Amino acid sequence: MVAPKYGSKIEEESKKRNVSSSWKIIIDGGKALHPFLKWSVANGSLINVFEDKWLLDRSINKWPTCVVPQREELVMLHRFIEDKEWNVAELLKMFGSEMVKLISHTKIKPDLREDVQEMIHQNLGKMISGMIAKAR
Repeated sequence: MVAPKYGSKIEEESKKRNVSSSWKIIIDGGKALHPFLKWSVANGSLINVFEDKWLLDRSINKWPTCVVPQREELVMLHRFIEDKEWNVAELLKMFGSEMVKLISHTKIKPDLREDVQEMIHQNLGKMISGMIAKAR
């Protein structure tokens, strides 16, 4: 709903603007939801490989066993997707075989036009506000 004007990554857009009080409320809501969201992969153009949550329930740079390359450039997920399939050869240049196997099991959703965020866990019977209150 707000993506056409403000972008898909609210936290990044909030750093760029002198914002209104309404926009601050939206940003606060986004921050409260952030622990419960991960990216669904469509084409990978919006997903930062190491910073964003798209594989299981945390960003790769927070995995205790993963060594993240210390580069200045952003590594976006679209680099590893070709014709709506995982490019295993490219993945193997960056990750070990076990990680590539895990990534390869992550579904690319060709019916989506672009990457979107979704709930990590579908907690039946819990409202989002209840999940946020419990997490705080």
